[in-house]
Amino acid sequence: MSMSLIEQIIILDERDELDNIRALLLIYTLIGNKNDKITIELVKLAKMDFLLKYPSALDSVLTNLNKKKDIHITEAEMNNIETNILSFRFSPWSSNFRKLMVLLNAKSLIDWKLREKSLDIYQTSKGLSLYNDILSFGEFKNMHIQSKAIKTNILALSTIKLDSLLSTALTELTLR
Repeated sequence: MSMSLIEQIIILDERDELDNIRALLLIYTLIGNKNDKITIELVKLAKMDFLLKYPSALDSVLTNLNKKKDIHITEAEMNNIETNILSFRFSPWSSNFRKLMVLLNAKSLIDWKLREKSLDIYQTSKGLSLYNDILSFGEFKNMHIQSKAIKTNILALSTIKLDSLLSTALTELTLR
């Protein structure tokens, strides 16, 4: 018996590989070439990962910041079925992102140390090698550009400002 399209989508949605790649791409882009670590609040990192996962939300946040958008978001990313229900998917306090960080650490792709509310996230040689391999694939070019836009325009924002922008973006996307 063959699987229905919905069953296939559910199986794909439950796979961690794309989440691992996306988080690794974001973390290593945030760390940059000149550093070997970044100190960041886990919740803020989860919110930035959410923006990378849902480019329509990133586009809305950048628009509300009046930032020049050098990112390319496809029509499919802007108008996918999840766009209208993003507010239900938004939960940076869920255990899924923490699980993702633990998996990256267990695979030796990052190392991290808890420091009060923040994490010190360190590069590893294995993680840096995989990051460079990911950059060589054209499929992840837009995601890398979007990660750079997050670093340039969102990383320095306060958590309160980011929360406000996310709230506005989710409302706009839900109501359109």
